[in-house]
Amino acid sequence: VVYKNKDVGAAVASGSFLTRGMVVVPCTIKSLSGIAYSYADNLITRAADVTLK
Repeated sequence: VVYKNKDVGAAVASGSFLTRGMVVVPCTIKSLSGIAYSYADNLITRAADVTLK
């Protein structure tokens, strides 16, 4: 399944989507900062934020 980066309503961005973890590769400084400070402006940072919770 492929999702668009701006689709923050995708299944992987939901707390009910079960994962065992997440790896962001490559990870830009902007993405790392967004994940660290819970600034979810796209699907990658939103999914990472949900995975950390």
